[in-house]
Amino acid sequence: MSAGQQAVDLQATSAQQLVWATKSISDKAAAAQIVANLHTFLDTEVTQDVSYPARGDTTDLPSAKAYDTLQDSVHQVAYRAGTTVPEAGAMTSAAAVLTGARAELSAVAQRELPWLLTGLIIVAGALLTLAIGAASVAVYRPYLMYRWAFVSSIAVTLIFSMDAPFGGAITVNLGPLEQLANSL
Repeated sequence: MSAGQQAVDLQATSAQQLVWATKSISDKAAAAQIVANLHTFLDTEVTQDVSYPARGDTTDLPSAKAYDTLQDSVHQVAYRAGTTVPEAGAMTSAAAVLTGARAELSAVAQRELPWLLTGLIIVAGALLTLAIGAASVAVYRPYLMYRWAFVSSIAVTLIFSMDAPFGGAITVNLGPLEQLANSL
């Protein structure tokens, strides 16, 4: 969960750095084209890609074409006709960090709990439930035992709900990307 949110935040940060580096180049039309391509990419990622990482499928994202267009436009402006603009290093560096964050987001979306760990969690939860149930029969006021059972059930539920960081009740917040897309 934390790695997924960190990847989203890194993607938003690198996209903002790309905007800053791009806006300082002298060719304002090319800068506007890169910013427009970045907006298209971020908007597509926030609106159309959402269900794909939730399924763990990041191979054919709707934003892939917009992302390729963005990368091409950055490369064309930074290294136009064999010459480089002074801001080329900052632009390509921000684009490279954006690529890394996108790859990390894809990797996090494909993670899942190993079956052995899942089984151990279920067995441990069942044994804890049996132990608390058996112990609470002999106690006059078993309120503390019920609280322990409740806390342990919350822990198991939390583990399984955080297993899928892009789908379910607890998800990664794509707000930074959406806010940046709206500000462009």
